[in-house]
Amino acid sequence: MRRLRMMLCPLALLCALSALQADTPAAGKEDKPAKPDKTKPKSNLDLWLTGKTPAPPAKPGTSNPLDSGNNPFRKGDTFLRTDALPGVVELNDGRQIPGGLYTTREKDFEVHIAAEKRWRRVPFVLVRAIEAVLLEEKMDQHWRWKAMGVPERVYTGKEYPYRRFEWKFHLIDGTSLQGTVKGQPLWIEKLEGLAGRGRYGPFVLHERFSGAEGTKLKDHPYMKQIVISRRMMKTVAEHQGENPKDVVRGNPATEGPTKYDVLWGKDKPGPNKPGPGRSPAPGKGAHAP
Repeated sequence: MRRLRMMLCPLALLCALSALQADTPAAGKEDKPAKPDKTKPKSNLDLWLTGKTPAPPAKPGTSNPLDSGNNPFRKGDTFLRTDALPGVVELNDGRQIPGGLYTTREKDFEVHIAAEKRWRRVPFVLVRAIEAVLLEEKMDQHWRWKAMGVPERVYTGKEYPYRRFEWKFHLIDGTSLQGTVKGQPLWIEKLEGLAGRGRYGPFVLHERFSGAEGTKLKDHPYMKQIVISRRMMKTVAEHQGENPKDVVRGNPATEGPTKYDVLWGKDKPGPNKPGPGRSPAPGKGAHAP
């Protein structure tokens, strides 16, 4: 036992010396107190009181476009209506109107398909193009009932323009559907620098149209085709910028009064009632969205 103790004492002494040298700082170097991490809460209570969570440190050389508050998918459109889609509306007389197309907020197109005997709801963002299918167009004879309770028509000799439509929707997935639409309005926001600020419309996707007595079919233009395309909008805008005579002036949607405008007194110009060829101020009038 005495020999064993004499052999272990030098070994223990060597281990103690090596541990002491490891704990001793090198010459010229002094231990500095660690700075407290201000990004981390001291405790769960501190986190609950402050209500702040430490943000993770950003990696160098990386950036997120969403952090700047800009939509990375937006391509420079400056429409006042955030739901407006770039496109072109072509009228039946050949005039083309580029701009931001929009309808009633949060309102899908409701299309009745007679063959399927059902209604289809079509969101505007899924539409690639809309085509007017003219089923009937004529100058109809105005008539009234002979007397109350007498089912006999009496024609007055006056005529009014009459049209009947269906609308064909071409969707972005390549499919299409055709049916009647029961009165869905469409506005066109003007391009700044081309036709000034403002809008055209409302143009209406309806099943039947009746003009006022004494007007002709040519007095009432309608939308022949609606195309949702930024490239086409820019192409038409560039052409009209080089040829100012092709820019649509006034408001084609109010060029000819309908029979309902006459009945309701909307055919007379006023502060909020635009007459033929006049456009209401933005945000005013009976057709403001």
